[in-house]
Amino acid sequence: MTITDLTGALRLRAASVPPAELLLKMGYKTAAASGMERLRHVLDDVDLGLKDGGFDFHFGSKDFLCSLCDVIGIEKADYLPAVADIETRLQEEVDAFKPYLFVDTGFRRKDEQIFVRALLENGRYVQFSRNFWRLPWAQQLVKAGEQVREHMKKTGGKLQLWGQIQRYFYFFAEGRAMEISVQGVVLGERDNVVPSRATLEKGVDKLLASSLPPICNSHNE
Repeated sequence: MTITDLTGALRLRAASVPPAELLLKMGYKTAAASGMERLRHVLDDVDLGLKDGGFDFHFGSKDFLCSLCDVIGIEKADYLPAVADIETRLQEEVDAFKPYLFVDTGFRRKDEQIFVRALLENGRYVQFSRNFWRLPWAQQLVKAGEQVREHMKKTGGKLQLWGQIQRYFYFFAEGRAMEISVQGVVLGERDNVVPSRATLEKGVDKLLASSLPPICNSHNE
């Protein structure tokens, strides 16, 4: 049974049984609101609750799902392989580098305090959807370029306090990035790239040093 098959079977069979009855069959003494909400979440969730299905004093995430499968009439030989596939997928997600865009404004610190910029640090990073890293490489680059153009449109080409956007870096691995112009054109790979980062730790503001290649003015033309 595939993940899709298991999800479909659970939802179909659960639809014919009152939620409270399912919880009681699973061993809960009462059909409390928290249990009803957890059941709804597991049935609606793409990971069937294995990623963030919650915990109570009766079941952890996996045990809850397995118990639900048991009482709803799905054989262990059918659902255990699908559960294992979900766990594998989730572990791959934990281990994978999550690509992101770094917005480079060419900022260089002088003598000013950096704490305000530390509060706006997240604005220099553009995240992608959960499974973006699974896309084929060529498709990642196309969508990264599209995201750059969308970000330029949204921001008007300027970040508050950081200044005018000069270029973007699409980080696909630690220290490795593709430089992208503000027009969304991929300019090439850059190695040993480290974006600067404004931080506020224990009341001390810092701007961690970056390692970015020089900005070529032609990139913005």
